[in-house]
Amino acid sequence: MSVPAGARVTEMSDVAADAALEILPPASGPLAGIRLHVLMSKAHASDGDVEAQGTVWRDKRIRSRSSWGVPATGVRRIEPTRIGSLRVVRFVDEMQSAMGGQQIMLCAALSAHLTCVVGSAPPDTAALEPALSRLLETAKRP
Repeated sequence: MSVPAGARVTEMSDVAADAALEILPPASGPLAGIRLHVLMSKAHASDGDVEAQGTVWRDKRIRSRSSWGVPATGVRRIEPTRIGSLRVVRFVDEMQSAMGGQQIMLCAALSAHLTCVVGSAPPDTAALEPALSRLLETAKRP
């Protein structure tokens, strides 16, 4: 996986995924203020499973954030798309949060396992989705 230069990568737990990484970009530069997470499943997933399984993960994460006082503000979109040859489902939510007003989650079946990249940033941060796309496109499963 290609992480942003100077970023710190740490393992973390996640309310939905079997395994997760947090990627913290440097405090200065184009990705400043962006929070990135990579979520991975141990269970088998095909391209046809991505939207349903991704929706379950997204809903668990939104409920978890809401229980900590970070509610969604109403905008919810689910959009099938492509990143290169990958079939991807994009989930977009607006959140009321000091960590960021926008959450984007991109999910795909990589090596037959659901893998999602999630980013939170202020809504005017143009670098968020390209950073997520690059992470997902370069992610490799063993």
